[in-house]
Amino acid sequence: IFVEQLRGSFEAGDVLVCLSVHGGAGADKAGPWSQNLVGAATFAKEAGGKVVALVGYDGGALRTIADASAIVPRTRAGSTSTPHVEGFHEVYHHLICERLRQLVAATPDRAS
Repeated sequence: IFVEQLRGSFEAGDVLVCLSVHGGAGADKAGPWSQNLVGAATFAKEAGGKVVALVGYDGGALRTIADASAIVPRTRAGSTSTPHVEGFHEVYHHLICERLRQLVAATPDRAS
């Protein structure tokens, strides 16, 4: 489903950001999660784009496809859970948005 959304608008040099708890298939035998994201990441790479993955557990397939990935660390007890990963993703999301806001604010107006 995500490949169809990218087709026709994704260009070489574009960046695709993927958020997934398991990253496509967790080593913990969680199953084949996020296969639409794996397909989209593969499409983006083949189209000459870059892929950034925000993932949990072992990062799954997205970790190996991505140009850069942030993997949510395990807890001190050595476990990971979906809420744990999603909580970190929310923090990453806010940090990324804030940094983009700062960069846009610092960019001189090109219309003048």
